[in-house]
Amino acid sequence: MITAISSGFLIGLLGSFHCVGMCGPLALALPINTTNKIKRLFATSLYNLGRLTAYASIGLLFGLIGQQLFLGALQQKISIAIGIAILLFVVIEYIFKGFNKIPLLNTFYQSIKNKLSAIYSKKDASLFNIYIIGLLNGYLPCGLVYAGVAAALATGSVINGTLLMVAFGLGTFPIMTTLIFSKQWLTLKVRNIMRKATPIVLSIMAILLILRGMNLGIPYISPQLEHTQQGTHSSCCHEE
Repeated sequence: MITAISSGFLIGLLGSFHCVGMCGPLALALPINTTNKIKRLFATSLYNLGRLTAYASIGLLFGLIGQQLFLGALQQKISIAIGIAILLFVVIEYIFKGFNKIPLLNTFYQSIKNKLSAIYSKKDASLFNIYIIGLLNGYLPCGLVYAGVAAALATGSVINGTLLMVAFGLGTFPIMTTLIFSKQWLTLKVRNIMRKATPIVLSIMAILLILRGMNLGIPYISPQLEHTQQGTHSSCCHEE
């Protein structure tokens, strides 16, 4: 559980550079018509809570799927497969720029975009609508979220998958809150630089997942897994 929480938080914190580049415009344009810092902070918290709700539901779903898949000795194979899938995503999305051409995903993206546009058209949205903006934002197709999904799936647990994605969302809070309150610091140039760091973060995570499934006996990175009738057990250290 501690590993899931720490992993999710680090993915969110390090990958929040990507959030600034991709979701930054949404956060900067939040229809909050007030100069009161307390009210803006409350509205911003609701926006982040909406994103957190979306991430938690995603973690629960894929944690449940992972829990079903990880019966028996499938854990290692799935971990390797997820790592390879993330690397393929990085290649397709960041090298060939072709991921957004998938019709089903593009249709889903457009439907969320249309709902967001309807809310943003209001000059001063209600607090509930601010929460909905965050919720819809959390469901937008995003490479960083896909990485979190892969990690939630790899936990093989509903609880750990949910906690991982909640921690992932919390990891993005510092940068996203700073973005809203310090627009002059996070310029377009800075956001673009942050966005370029995303494929590096995803690639590192993919390699760690692959190593995790290779059963190399490396403490914490690739623990030795032993499959018994009682279940799968890990050993973090080599036997003396």
